[in-house]
Amino acid sequence: MKRTLKLLGILLILVIMLTGCEASEKNRSKILKKLQKEKIVSKNIKQVDYQSYTTDTSGLGSVTEITYIYEDKDENLIGIKYIKNSPVYYAITVYTNIKVNEEAELKEASEIEDNKNAYEYKYENGKYSIDPQYILKDEENYLATKKLFGFKIEEKE
Repeated sequence: MKRTLKLLGILLILVIMLTGCEASEKNRSKILKKLQKEKIVSKNIKQVDYQSYTTDTSGLGSVTEITYIYEDKDENLIGIKYIKNSPVYYAITVYTNIKVNEEAELKEASEIEDNKNAYEYKYENGKYSIDPQYILKDEENYLATKKLFGFKIEEKE
């Protein structure tokens, strides 16, 4: 029994290490402030939504990636995805050209109970869609490294 639990624990850690996990709200806030300080994103943005995308990992469960959608003072949308790869490294993707997909059909959770797995996208308002509401374009990738006093941001090749 102990051996089985230990093996399951190791498997869980391995899956998390391979797939990454979502950064905490506190670290997202710190990384965002650093991105603003480095002038990668505007200081005058506010979060207006998020778009989460869930994929199946062939029997190992599912992986969800969340892109936070922000709006600047000129009503331009940008997206930032924060993926924690280890206790000190975060993969950051900044999308600087986001278009709203007017054809995405948003559904309430109660409307999709029978076919919830077909709806891969979820939003802050609790709605779901098969197609993305936000088309993410023009991505730039960064590595945020947690340091003693904040984060260091480096552009990834």
